[in-house]
Amino acid sequence: MLGLLTAFFVPGVASVDCYSRFNKLQGMSRILAGETDSEGNAVTSIGVATGMTLDLCLQTCGRGIWDNPERWLDFCEKFSTWLLPFLALVSQLPFGGDTPFENVMSILLNVGSPTLAAYSVTLTTLNSRWIHRRFSRISYPSAQSAARVLDNLQQSRLQVTEDDYVLSSLIVLPENDQYWAELLIFLDVKHSYTWSFSNIASIIWVAMAFLLTVIQTFLDNRESIDSNGIAVGFAWLWLLAIVTCSLNAAPRCDITLLGNAIERANQKLSLAKYMDQPESLDLTIQQPAISLDAEGGGSITSDERRTAPIYNYARMVPWSLSAGRMYAAFSAASYRAEHNIPVSAEIPWEQGTGQRVNPANRRGRRDQVAAYIQRPSDQLAEIAGGGSRSLHASLMALLLTSGTLGSAMLMDWYTPTIGLSCRSGTYMIYSLNSVLVWSMLMTANHLTTSIVSLEGKTGHRRFPYSASSAMLLWRAAKILACMNTIWIVSTCALGFAGVYENCWCNSAVLTQGPRAYIAMYFTQQDWWKPLVGITAFASLSVGGFVWFNIGLNPSAAK
Repeated sequence: MLGLLTAFFVPGVASVDCYSRFNKLQGMSRILAGETDSEGNAVTSIGVATGMTLDLCLQTCGRGIWDNPERWLDFCEKFSTWLLPFLALVSQLPFGGDTPFENVMSILLNVGSPTLAAYSVTLTTLNSRWIHRRFSRISYPSAQSAARVLDNLQQSRLQVTEDDYVLSSLIVLPENDQYWAELLIFLDVKHSYTWSFSNIASIIWVAMAFLLTVIQTFLDNRESIDSNGIAVGFAWLWLLAIVTCSLNAAPRCDITLLGNAIERANQKLSLAKYMDQPESLDLTIQQPAISLDAEGGGSITSDERRTAPIYNYARMVPWSLSAGRMYAAFSAASYRAEHNIPVSAEIPWEQGTGQRVNPANRRGRRDQVAAYIQRPSDQLAEIAGGGSRSLHASLMALLLTSGTLGSAMLMDWYTPTIGLSCRSGTYMIYSLNSVLVWSMLMTANHLTTSIVSLEGKTGHRRFPYSASSAMLLWRAAKILACMNTIWIVSTCALGFAGVYENCWCNSAVLTQGPRAYIAMYFTQQDWWKPLVGITAFASLSVGGFVWFNIGLNPSAAK
């Protein structure tokens, strides 16, 4: 909106036709002090002057905005070509919030911190690989179904019961094999976020628009080439990668559907009795084996309960602990089954058919079933690994951020006049704020996890200052993300409206210093090599990120 308003008012506010005035300088019979070539070197011939120093520019053109008689048409063309397709693509991000405010906040966090968005998407992929890789080693019945269930519940605050006999009944009793199969069916009903014609068309539209404009830039031989458009494209290219990888991850974002699916499955859960036959679970008395905590924990853990994938950064530790507990229980049961150890010591082992464990070997009293999932002392299973996944996700997030936002900054940096200008500076600020938001939320989440863990051991609150620090970081990061979203949208629109077309912004004075100059005219040869390198850098970064999240995913289809 700010850019649209500016586009109306800029042509009439302190505007000057600087190019015409510069052309008049070239028509003079003598060289003025301050005329340069496109690299800022003083010229000795009037005909080769293609630039001027900052001082001469201020004398010739003043401090106002350079006039463009077709500024509104130019704004409309660039806005619709470079920025509008990406703004439309924002609607294809996964949401799933309970309120419109939560969905808006999800958009602001994604746009305000591409680093956080890339981190959460990659973490989802790594968690999926980790859980499927761990459970692929287990041959116990329903283990692979359990892995798919845990994978599908990454967008919720998953809780696995601490009651061994409830968890052991779910895993060991043959009557509960149907529990896992039906839970998967319930989770697949109304799949909340996956490939559709709408989002595929949006992705193709954005990709083709970007590709065609890049090709046009390479083929453009006009003087005074404008890099603003392609720089904006690079600055938003991360969104194409995030949407594509999110669609591939197919997150379940609707907390109501997730809760209903688990509730329906829990109604069919059977528990081991003191005798031989199982009994149905009384949900009013017993704690379910799997549940979603949608209310507990207070405001300090509120991000864990929000189902949008952008909040996966806050769920890594609790989800990993719950998934690890489930894996350890399945692993222990599989270990005993592989060694022909039945649940009940009074019943001899009976051979099953093929790879299936005979149901007779999976029945016993409540205490026997509970003991069956206890890990033997000689069984060393890898359960954690969260730190490694977080590190890899961080590296991929920084790769995507630097490859796209860094390319946008370098595109304007290497466009004559070479150096840090208003445009490249705005992309630098946006990139730094993106990383800062991610760092602040990661720090706040680490503090929150430590507080919850220690309070769980001590039973009462002992860390008020840590809790206050976590809450302060959490709120400050979200405010900064909102401001960063406004910043990048406004600065792109303002660039198209011509606000940065003035002597100071075009002189790269921040890096050129006293030698500051303005390259009024230059050709593709002046920036062709940097353009090729920057385009390759951005393409490899996006391609590498997408390949890592899609091409290397060994898990079965969800």
